[in-house]
This record gives sequence, structure tokens and C-alpha cells, in this order.
Amino acid sequence: MDNFFSQKLLFPTLFLFSLVVFLFHTTYTKTTIFADARFYYMTTRSIIKDFDIKFANEYEHFNMQPVYTNAEYVWNKYPPGVSFFWIPALFVADGFSNALNPFDTSGFGIVYQIAVATSSVLLGLLGLYFLYQLLKGYFSEKVSLLTSLALFGTTNLFFYIALEPINSHAASFFVSSIFLYYFFKHKKDKYYYLILGLLGGVAGLVRTQDALILIIPILEIFLKSKQSFKFLATSYLLLSTGFLIGFFPQIYFWGKIFGTFWSSPYLEEGFNLGNPQIFHVLFNGQNGLFTLTPIILLSFLGLFLIKKKLKIISVYAIFYFLLQTYIISSWSAFYQGGSYSIRMMITTYPLLSFGLASIIEKSSKIIKERYVILITFFFTLLNMFFIIDYLLKY
Repeated sequence: MDNFFSQKLLFPTLFLFSLVVFLFHTTYTKTTIFADARFYYMTTRSIIKDFDIKFANEYEHFNMQPVYTNAEYVWNKYPPGVSFFWIPALFVADGFSNALNPFDTSGFGIVYQIAVATSSVLLGLLGLYFLYQLLKGYFSEKVSLLTSLALFGTTNLFFYIALEPINSHAASFFVSSIFLYYFFKHKKDKYYYLILGLLGGVAGLVRTQDALILIIPILEIFLKSKQSFKFLATSYLLLSTGFLIGFFPQIYFWGKIFGTFWSSPYLEEGFNLGNPQIFHVLFNGQNGLFTLTPIILLSFLGLFLIKKKLKIISVYAIFYFLLQTYIISSWSAFYQGGSYSIRMMITTYPLLSFGLASIIEKSSKIIKERYVILITFFFTLLNMFFIIDYLLKY
């Protein structure tokens, strides 16, 4: 059992396992790029192959009729963050395909798709590794590893890392994990709030709503502001400056594609802040967060059981989870059509993992460790059953 709980084995094994699952799934479906993934992928492909962000030929490849904005660019509302993360993979795949004929060199071939998917799998598991390193500062190594494994195997994180990696959610999890790792581990850094702002900007660059993770340092600065007004003003200025630097590519894209630097097409889709569909988001039978991934409910409840020295972490986690739930529930597309569980909530998982680790730690003191592992295995099997059911429906 001790060999099983080894970071040297666990994370490489999860990486290889995820790649095998992805390849089997791709063999069955015959495609890896569909729905929202088309819009993320076309940004990367257009930058590498066409050196622009005009997308007309990408639309043609995906059998879509181009829709032009007032700025005479082809419509693409999707944030470019994950597309930037994929650039190295697509660049390498392009060089490989050009060097070894007769590979497809269009930028759409299977070599390109596998390269991009592999980079997403790597991002997701790097996020899991950094989360493990963070948890290890507060819990035992075994608890931290089991928490990381449980988060991967019992939630939709597995689905969006191994089955549909060509999407933004693995990158979202990665950036959120890196943000929290830096937030808790590097408080003495000279430009601490500037770098946090930069990471928050990158989070928003990957998924716009993920920029809300900055609420955590905003709260921290406010709580510390009793020290002096100078500290408050300087910290917020550094945080804001870092955010603008990290988020600037998105502002540039809005300006080029939509003709304005300050208008997000997501906001134009509408929010009903007075009537959030919270129950539907959490409990609906089709893709409710707690319905399909009950371990997330346990993780949330675990935040209320967390040990006293970690209370401030539980406050941050509960606040961020409730804020994201409210925003997502208020959005016009709150129902998350085609989503396995509520995928937009993956950004909250790194913080929720503290609640899960707390439950695992307390349970291990009450019952034998192997029973905790068996319970985790049961939730993993339940997740696999729900995933198979989802795949058969869609």
C-alpha cells in the first residue's frame, strides 16, 4: 500500500492512464474536436498556421458558416487562454508533420490533435501535482495523495482531463491550482500581489469567470488593511496591475474581433442576478454538480469540519464556491448543455480539496485506512458509471 501512495508512481501513472483513455475514446468517436473545443482549437491553429486570428478557413473546415462581427472579423467569443497553452504542442506537431511525410500538415490532422490533447492532460495533472504539494503542507503525505487521487477519479476532472482534454477545463484547474499554490506558499515574495494579479489575469484569460479567484487576495488585503492605508492602496494597485498584464491578451482579442476593448460577449448573453437557478445547478438529475459528483458535496461539507488552524482557508473556499455557484446559476446558460456535471465549477476544486482532505484525515482516524480507500474506490466506480451513461446518451 505504501508503494501505491508514492508521488513518483502515482502522477506518471495517471498521466499514462489518461492518455490511453483518451486514445481509446478517440478511436471510438473518430474525432476529438467538437462543440466548444472547435473555437478554442481554431485560435491555436490560426496563430500557428495562418499567423492571424481571422478564423474563416477554420470555420470552413468545421463545416460552419462564418459569422462576421461589426469589426469584420469572424465571431469567436471563447477566451484564448487555453489556446495559448496549446501553442507549443501544435508548433511541435507541425514541425513533426512537415518533417515526416506523408503526415497531414493542415493543422487539423490527428498528430496535431493528439499533441494538443497531450498538453492538456499534462496541464491537468501538473495542476493535480501542485495541489498535492500544497495539501502536503497541511496534511500528511498519504492524505494529500489520496485526496489528489480521489479528486481525479471521483469527479468530472477525470472526464475533462482524460476523455475530453481538448477543452479549457484542464487548463482552468491547472491555473487555479498554481494560483493557490503561490498564494499560500510565497507570501514573503517581494512582488507577491503583482504576481497574484498576473495569475488571476491568466485565470480569466482561460475562462473569464475564473478571474473571480482574485476575490481571495482581495479579501486577504482587506483583512490586513488595518495595518495601514498605504498597504491597502499599494497591494490593490499591484494586484490590479498584475491582472491587467495577465488579462491583456483577452482585451486585445475583444478589440480586434468585436471592435471594443471593454465588452465581453459573455456579458451580452445575460445574467439574472435576482433569480439564480442554484438548485438546478447543484441538484438537477441530468448534470447537477452534487448529483453526478457527490464527492464535491462531501468536500464542501468537509470545509465546515476543517481544523482550527485552517479556518481561514475554509472561509476562502466557502466564499469562492458560493460566489461561483451564484454567478453560474445566474447566467442565461446555467443549464450547461452537454456538460458532464457542472464543468464551470472545476475552478473551485483546488480549494474544495481542503474539505475533502479533512474528511479523509478524520475518517482515517475513525476507521481503518483500507476502508477509506475502498470508499474512494466506490465513488470512483460510481463516477465511471455516470460517465458511461453520459457517453451513451451523447
